[in-house]
Amino acid sequence: MEKLNGIVASKQLNPNELEQVRLLSQACLAHDGLRMKLNWNTLSERNSDETNDFLMYQDGQIVGFLGLYSFGSAEVEVSGLIHPDYRRRGLFRSLLDRAIVESRNRKFSRMLLISPGSSESGKAFVQQANASYSFSEYYMERHNQAAPVISEARTRLRTATIDDAEILHKLNQSGFSMSYEESVEWVTGSLNSSDDINLIAELDGVPIAKLGVMLQPNQIFIFGFCVASEYQGKGHGRNILKQTIAYGIEELGQYNSALEVSVSNEGALGLYLSCGFQTVSSYDYFLIQL
Repeated sequence: MEKLNGIVASKQLNPNELEQVRLLSQACLAHDGLRMKLNWNTLSERNSDETNDFLMYQDGQIVGFLGLYSFGSAEVEVSGLIHPDYRRRGLFRSLLDRAIVESRNRKFSRMLLISPGSSESGKAFVQQANASYSFSEYYMERHNQAAPVISEARTRLRTATIDDAEILHKLNQSGFSMSYEESVEWVTGSLNSSDDINLIAELDGVPIAKLGVMLQPNQIFIFGFCVASEYQGKGHGRNILKQTIAYGIEELGQYNSALEVSVSNEGALGLYLSCGFQTVSSYDYFLIQL
């Protein structure tokens, strides 16, 4: 039987493909000392109606992978990797070209290429791809610590439901500059995800903030944290973050937490450090206009 070679586009990776991509990721980590951002929860829960993953086969083995990750209708993020033994052959460029065609067909206007901050080969590739630097994020983790001490907190957390959609849209629009349409798509997907828990923080019964908790192996991932502008700078964000960490420990049994923060957001970075998070890695984002 002839062994498979070339690119295979996938709408939903099967267990064998997921395992091969995981082994590929481990081989790259061992060789480069860099961890790619592949969003394993998303990979295992793909919507089978859309093509988001591209596999590069050589002699029947997966030696390259590229994934599309969209959180709205205008922008798509791209992350991927090539086995160290198969680099400098144009394989990732071929994967990217296929991803660009797919993204244009789906009417995305912007593509963000993700590269580990310390990856020289990644920076060289994005330069060849004519991508321009956009922004950077830190990936931070908090490990095996007790729940933080919360003093005189007037805020309380509750689980968000579809009835809270308009509150979530308002905070997404003000905190993340999302359009209403982008927020609708994002909120609908998150509320319907089996891995996501959406939370709303209330102050004396008034919703003032929202954030999400994604269940991952051995940790929770905190995302979409936004405090309404009129309530910022008053210590509420710190209390809400501490309450979320405590929620993970006491309600979900997870003593490990992770999150991402923009490198330029010094206020948020200081908050996370003060709550016990440490920077593990950084990722650079490079823009391609489609």
